[in-house]
Amino acid sequence: MSDMSVVGEEDRWMLLERQSDEGLPLIVRSRIGNTHIKAFEDENSVVALILDIYPQFVMENGLPNNLNDLHTAEDKLMNAIVSSDVTAFHTVSVTGDARRVFYLAHSNLDKIVSVCSGIRFDCGEISVFSDFDLESYRSFVTPTSLDVQIDADRSVLAALSEHGDVSEAVRKIDYWFFGEQADLTRMLLDLNSVGLSLDYWLDEQPGFVATRNSPATLGHFYELTPQLVEISALCNVQYDGWESPIVKYNEPEQQDEQIEAPKSFLNKLFGSKK
Repeated sequence: MSDMSVVGEEDRWMLLERQSDEGLPLIVRSRIGNTHIKAFEDENSVVALILDIYPQFVMENGLPNNLNDLHTAEDKLMNAIVSSDVTAFHTVSVTGDARRVFYLAHSNLDKIVSVCSGIRFDCGEISVFSDFDLESYRSFVTPTSLDVQIDADRSVLAALSEHGDVSEAVRKIDYWFFGEQADLTRMLLDLNSVGLSLDYWLDEQPGFVATRNSPATLGHFYELTPQLVEISALCNVQYDGWESPIVKYNEPEQQDEQIEAPKSFLNKLFGSKK
């Protein structure tokens, strides 16, 4: 069920990685999948509440040096909007370029401006900006195929960590690919170039499992995942994530348990992986 509260705590949120016009990092937290709020955006409007962070709280790459201050500011802002009688939904937060930008779908711009004018923040000053193109905003905050896969990587790594995995330990990691036989065969050469080799072909549908020995760290997947997503797209093959054994120091009996990425449509259609 969709969360129709202002803050959307029960809705699905995803972290997206973007860059500013100057090539500096932007951290985007996007509320995705709520079709009711998207319809509300179409019928009403979206506003950007821009918190310009004071220079003493900003690092050279444009990111804040203390996220706790921004979390406090966000809570104060959202509580003020919740307490007002305006219908609004927090849809996106963007951090970077010496700013924190809160996007809101709303029904009354004057009320939003009034709420913001009554709040003072310790870490910066807020302004309201409403003159932007809705489709450009949506393009910026909509997850790409790479965003979706990186998000899945984070989820699997978090699950591994919860089970006591030592992420830096090298282990055999399996990667799953599905598609037409000719495309899959052609893709194997490209996978060899990034260190993956064929482990076995699947029996239940056209596909194969490739493998590579490596640690299971976020830095590793930040490097590898964009390459796998690009190769898969060029070869018209679906990359369906990876799975890894849990590696615990001094507990070798725990290493056979597998943590795998969330199942895709193909997995749900054809059943569990081999």
